[in-house]
Amino acid sequence: MQLRRMYLVLIFLFLAPVTAHASWNVTDEFEPAPTVDYFSKEGVSQQSDLLKVNVSDPKTTIKLGTPAGSPGLATLTEQAQRMSHPGNRVVGGVNGSFFHFSHPYGNGMPAYFVMNKSKIDRLGAVSSDPGDYFHDPAAFGMDKGGEPVIGDFELDMQFTYKNEQRTVDTMNTARGAGEAVVYSQSYRYDYTRTNTYGMEVVIENTNKSIEGGEVEFGDTITGEITSVRHYGDSEYATIPEEGYVLSFGGWSLSKEYEEMKVGETVSLNVDIADKWKSTSFMLGSGPKLVQNGRVDISMQDSSYRYTQRAPRTAVGTNADGSEVFLVTVDGRQSNALGMTMEEFAVYLREQGVYNAINLDGGGSTQMAARNHAYIYPTIKNTPSDGRQRSIANTLLATVNNGEETPTSVSFYKEQNGKVFPGASVAMDLHRVFDAYNTLQTDVTEKDVTWSVEGGVGYMDGSTFIAEQPGEGEIVAEIGEARAEREITVTTDIAEMKISPEEVLLDTEESKQFQITAKDENGENIIYEPSSVEWNVSGEAGTITDSGLLTTGASRAAGEVTARLGSTSVSADIAVGREPADISGFENGQAWSVQTARSDGEVRGSKGIEPVGAGDYSLRLEYDFDIGVKGIAATYAKSEAPLSIPSSPKQLGVRVHGDGGEHWLRAHIVDGEGERHNVDFTEEDGLDWTGWKYVKADLPEDLPQPITFSRIYLAEASENEKDHGVIFLDELKALYDSTEVELPEATDYQVVTPSKEWTVEFNREMNPETFTSETVYILDNQGDRHETSLRFNDKRDKVFVSADDLTMPEAYELVIEKDVEAANGNPMEEKATKLFLTR
Repeated sequence: MQLRRMYLVLIFLFLAPVTAHASWNVTDEFEPAPTVDYFSKEGVSQQSDLLKVNVSDPKTTIKLGTPAGSPGLATLTEQAQRMSHPGNRVVGGVNGSFFHFSHPYGNGMPAYFVMNKSKIDRLGAVSSDPGDYFHDPAAFGMDKGGEPVIGDFELDMQFTYKNEQRTVDTMNTARGAGEAVVYSQSYRYDYTRTNTYGMEVVIENTNKSIEGGEVEFGDTITGEITSVRHYGDSEYATIPEEGYVLSFGGWSLSKEYEEMKVGETVSLNVDIADKWKSTSFMLGSGPKLVQNGRVDISMQDSSYRYTQRAPRTAVGTNADGSEVFLVTVDGRQSNALGMTMEEFAVYLREQGVYNAINLDGGGSTQMAARNHAYIYPTIKNTPSDGRQRSIANTLLATVNNGEETPTSVSFYKEQNGKVFPGASVAMDLHRVFDAYNTLQTDVTEKDVTWSVEGGVGYMDGSTFIAEQPGEGEIVAEIGEARAEREITVTTDIAEMKISPEEVLLDTEESKQFQITAKDENGENIIYEPSSVEWNVSGEAGTITDSGLLTTGASRAAGEVTARLGSTSVSADIAVGREPADISGFENGQAWSVQTARSDGEVRGSKGIEPVGAGDYSLRLEYDFDIGVKGIAATYAKSEAPLSIPSSPKQLGVRVHGDGGEHWLRAHIVDGEGERHNVDFTEEDGLDWTGWKYVKADLPEDLPQPITFSRIYLAEASENEKDHGVIFLDELKALYDSTEVELPEATDYQVVTPSKEWTVEFNREMNPETFTSETVYILDNQGDRHETSLRFNDKRDKVFVSADDLTMPEAYELVIEKDVEAANGNPMEEKATKLFLTR
């Protein structure tokens, strides 16, 4: 009884992986060709794509795809397009076997054996590691009778030296004692990397290149020894680009061939079992996954290559060889984890695969299939790299249909809807040749006969011209193939709209108007643009026959009217508009300060501070020089969003600058809550002192309503961070390019606190009348600051300064009229100078 329980537990453990992927849903399926079925399947955290190819059909086969050069790299779809042409249409495919991304003799060098068009392209390598993919060599191919060949293979390589023949044990892998090994160009290095316990000869000047498509099975390659590496030599033998290295492992075997000399001849014969000789191509890969209907994996099950979940690709056949399966599973994604070797083999067996071998996987795993009416296949799986990877070779499902005779044709209208008389609609072919393939560039429009039934119009080439209201059919014919599409011509317009329906334009600006027309069911009506009659009213401007309005030089209002047949529609237009006030900054308490890597203050102006218009301006003080790196900014934020009427082109604001060369910007918010930055200056553009009116362009077509959020100064350069103050006034929305009329405002000079002022007189002055009562500096609070005075020799200039001024502040230098000239005459009036310190 105890033994029975252990038996049941073992059965459970062995069967668990087999049932792990039993639940699959088909999410997509179609026929790239009548003899090829494509399936996309979804499992629990798995995604698979499968092509089932009926190779018992004499027109359908599998071919080996390659890049333009060998070795080389190209994507799966690039290789499919390269192989596809009339009479030989590629309808699907998968990536091929393993390869080296970089290689001394060419990137994309196949890692394992490849034979194409009955000639050896690459010998590849055989691994000595049982946990590697190609320890037990296997291949897939198609014989010249159209049947698939899959399974083990072994190259029979014999070399002849002085009429004595010996077997080559292996190729392009680690050399063991007593082994003869061939190293060729497809070895992953350009030198042998063997130890000193052996000898090697370099064979060149061969009658045929051992790789590159010159040698067939059974051929003999004769060459000349050009270099000898003797037993004990530490320098590796270099593998020649044309030729190979024959390497002997161990003392005994090396001793046997130690007399080999430069200039002598060596012959190499390459052969294989008869079942492979009849194939047109062979693609070596591994491990074998399914053998004779059983999950039987030719790889050590402790290998990480066996146990890791990854994207996988395989090629397989059914039991009688009438079908070839090309299968991929995605991996390294949340919805597609990938499979272990065992899980993949079980899945293949569940799909009806009788024999299968593994192909390259990971980021190389790719599946393509041709959709109906497409010329070329497109990618169907989701590669783990997020895009197609360039690969060394592919297996392509191909239909060889010989002469292609049209049996069906389809076309579509380039515009959908009913047609207004006078309008035209172009037709475009889907160009289906026969049941297997779609038409390529060898059939043109001149091969198609177009006609119209129902008397509603006529065809001009492949373009329908509408004439009379009614219902009819457009007919396309190529030989015996025929297709029809219904067409309706109508003058009954139930709804017509104009775009834009309402618009504010600048003077001397152009705007294109368009209309759409629909019937009572909401179906689009196609019309000829020249059938629309356009008019504009008032002094708004002029409009062309195509609906292009150009406004006049002055502000105006009017309508644009479009008429199609008996139906008309109008749009309101306004040319120009007076600026709209957003804020005059009369209430400083409605604004607050926000800072980023800076200090600052925002308040209404006071005392003698600059004002652009009205009674107050907004004072924005900033200090970027606080020792914090990064973009510094000081914001003046409106406590409540400020409404911006309609859709202005610009915002304008009057700014009293301090010459700080900073960046003046603002934030606005559109009707969907998205914030936008707008620029009143460039990044270092606030470079003036005194008042200046600046404008910021607004993005077009913002969702309404728009609000103003905040205005700010910013500085990105660490070397330009400083302390200063600007004043803001008259924030407006601007709707045209007409200049804004502004009241005069006093420009304050911006100076350092230690500035010494020079006051010039037109005569000699009496220094005794220059006292703290007659010459002083007044601050913003009305307090006087004592000044230091000095005169020039002629006493017609006085130099004034103060030691206790701060920054940034507003001050006023005052010279009272009580100062006197040397002759005793006083000044006619008081003199003042307003300034800001920085």
